[in-house]
Amino acid sequence: MDVDWLPDFFEDLHFHNESTIELPLELLEIILHLAAAECRHFCYTLCSVSTWGRTIALRHLLVSLMIKGPESNFRAVQIVAGNILHQPSHLIPSDLIRDIWIPYITDSLVFLFDSCKNLKNLATHWRSFDHLVEAACGRHPWRVLSNAALWQEQNLSLLIFTTKHVPSTRLSQGKMLESRLASNPDPSKFPIFSRITHLRFMPLISYYHQLHFPLLTSLTHLALPYHDTSISQGHWLLEGANSKIKMLVIVIFTDVLSETQRAQAKSGIKQWRKMNNRLYAYSTTSLDTEKEWFEGRKGGQSIWEAAVRYTEQNLEL
Repeated sequence: MDVDWLPDFFEDLHFHNESTIELPLELLEIILHLAAAECRHFCYTLCSVSTWGRTIALRHLLVSLMIKGPESNFRAVQIVAGNILHQPSHLIPSDLIRDIWIPYITDSLVFLFDSCKNLKNLATHWRSFDHLVEAACGRHPWRVLSNAALWQEQNLSLLIFTTKHVPSTRLSQGKMLESRLASNPDPSKFPIFSRITHLRFMPLISYYHQLHFPLLTSLTHLALPYHDTSISQGHWLLEGANSKIKMLVIVIFTDVLSETQRAQAKSGIKQWRKMNNRLYAYSTTSLDTEKEWFEGRKGGQSIWEAAVRYTEQNLEL
């Protein structure tokens, strides 16, 4: 490092006292944006100490809504509706939201989905997603999706939380669509599904029937938890009508599966990869799902990137 320039540099700085340096306002704003993008706790602090900085912090805080229970659900609905104390007049919360984490059953997902036109990443319970499907089909008892939300072209990454023994037909097409598909199998009638490009299920589900996604015409990435038949089911998906799938990840939960099951999973995936290298594995714990999802949303390693790395390091022939 060349240090010859340091004396002149310090002579040019204006010191008000021994501990204070005057920074240009533009540079300070850049620093605050970078810090706010990196740390939510910094955003909270900035909101409490600076009215001017609060606007910067809100732009980063509102990108992702982490809704973990009824209380935070109520606050989230109020935020999306624009009921924020001292809200800057030029800031529209619903326009800033890109990610929603709401892993339990609630009707409010319909309102959130309808309001957040720039939504890109959604993690929710499968029954809540069913409510969304009902609203999209005009079958929800009191909520309807607007045309703007229904025909939004923004790609959607979806994480579905399931109960342990959900038949896969319910996950494949949604309970409200089972009868409608028989009479009208045209995917264009259900545009909400054509937005989904990335789909992950968790935790374990029962593969009572072959998984089939006739409405997910844009699906390119699929992640399934390891089950005795998930590898063969996944291979069927890769070779079947869903030829657009570029990557199928079998997720191995180390806190759920026994050592024997984990070994069987790795061995099975390794063998199936001889026939189709679009099949990948990823080892993690079920408790890390929220952390992984959030890190992937803010620019960290996604499950898809992690799966490529894990497979190359552990399962290459």
